[in-house]
Amino acid sequence: MNILLTGTLWRYLTTSWRFVMFFLWPFLLSLVILGVAGLIVAAPLIAGFSAIHLIWSVPLAAFIATLLVRKPGDRFFMSYLLDDWSAAYDRIHGRNEKLNQRRKAFAEALKRKIEASDADEIVIVAHSLGTVPAIEALADLQRERPDLLARKPVSLLAIGSCLMMIALHPKAKSLREDVRVVMQESPVLWSEFQVLTDIIHFYGCDPARALKIKTANPPLIHRIRFKNVHSENRYKRSKGNFFLMHLLYMRGAEKKNFYDFGMFLHGPFFFRDLMTTHHGKATPLDEEGRLPEDYPEAA
Repeated sequence: MNILLTGTLWRYLTTSWRFVMFFLWPFLLSLVILGVAGLIVAAPLIAGFSAIHLIWSVPLAAFIATLLVRKPGDRFFMSYLLDDWSAAYDRIHGRNEKLNQRRKAFAEALKRKIEASDADEIVIVAHSLGTVPAIEALADLQRERPDLLARKPVSLLAIGSCLMMIALHPKAKSLREDVRVVMQESPVLWSEFQVLTDIIHFYGCDPARALKIKTANPPLIHRIRFKNVHSENRYKRSKGNFFLMHLLYMRGAEKKNFYDFGMFLHGPFFFRDLMTTHHGKATPLDEEGRLPEDYPEAA
């Protein structure tokens, strides 16, 4: 009810209406199960029997409801989704001390990692709700050690981002400030990939525009099609399950395409170059996967 009363659901709808289908799914499933249980409880009364029959109909309804939660519910990730929303609610209100401690620990771990790294470039991958701790850690690092983010290229690869799931809530002022710090004050390249067939993210959303943040370093938003990245067989298997579809971002590309998760992280090219110089194009490799002879030396 909090999401509804605060106007957050309306903001979800106007920002990316597809996400609302994902948001409503566990609650609609819960209502269906409660409806079935209610009918079982009331069945004796509807049939004209006395209220004494509630002695068996109530336990039966509870048993059937439990089975529905465990069987179809598990198949459709009902418990997982409700836990997901519970965790999001804790993040919005900052009331879970373990999550608050984890934020500090993650920022500290990122700082140590960058300090010790001899890499030419650092790419932070943030999938789904993982975009939230990534943004928080980068913002903390910008406040405490901005020199580390300026020492070498640091990029954020946001895939299937659910950042707006929390950032659009009125109480999420701290997260919106973190987003502002990353966009306005840090040199981090924010590159975000979105897919129409994935309903577990905010397709069509530009975080800077949605949060009304003016910046000279806005996120690069790329909209891709999984059917152009993965084989027909893999794509078809994922279409019937929105969680499998949501995980396709992290599976290796089976077709030569601009979106190539493995190439982004392990290829011979700087991620920044792939996002800018080669934007919208497959990496410049020949059919054998080698660099063309006339191509300047890559990373």
